[in-house]
Amino acid sequence: MRESPWNDRNYIEEYLLHNRKYDSVTGEEVDYLIKRFNLKKGMRVLDLGCGYGRHSIEFAKRGMRVTGVDISEEFIRMAGQKSQGLDIEWINEDVMVWKARKRFDLVINMYTSILGEVGGVERDIMFLKKIRDALDTNGHFVITTLNAYRQAWMGNEKFNPVKSEIIWRWAGKGKIYQAPVRLYTPMELYHMCKAAGLEITHVYGGDRPGDIVKEIPFNIKHIEIILLGSRGS
Repeated sequence: MRESPWNDRNYIEEYLLHNRKYDSVTGEEVDYLIKRFNLKKGMRVLDLGCGYGRHSIEFAKRGMRVTGVDISEEFIRMAGQKSQGLDIEWINEDVMVWKARKRFDLVINMYTSILGEVGGVERDIMFLKKIRDALDTNGHFVITTLNAYRQAWMGNEKFNPVKSEIIWRWAGKGKIYQAPVRLYTPMELYHMCKAAGLEITHVYGGDRPGDIVKEIPFNIKHIEIILLGSRGS
């Protein structure tokens, strides 16, 4: 099994420095999702790959009952420290092992977290099935992930067009981590979601943190694919 960076405190410090640029748009993203899916106080939100809890905490501040799941013990510890007094259940577990014990009105998996990282198409479909199993009958989901078309169009030397994989490299103090991440096109994601019992209702594109709120029509040059959908019938 390849070594993971997600419990390396030195790596996490570097990760947080790089990702603070996302913090300023988190509240706006959460307000958009609450309005988009007509969420009311007391409704349940599941954040898969929640990291240090930036979306989970903002949902809870707005009255949602939130569950955040992440494989990183350090992230969950940090999230817990920042959310005292809020209605959030933090779970430190591998999402591919974890099973939902309740149903949710909204499930989010944002910023290329888990999807593409778990070991190929079949494993990713298993992950999508976990999203379906966690959704209430009228629940919705949001997934944002890197766009394979963009990497091919750019001629990124780290992108393998045959496997549709990009090699991600992470640097911790004195240690380099690397792993392949499978990227998808919207059509591939449509078929995978269908196989998992999910229905994609909208496909948007994004290039910057917070672009989800703009509902930009997708094109092949976008960095991210933004999927909105529901549990299939």
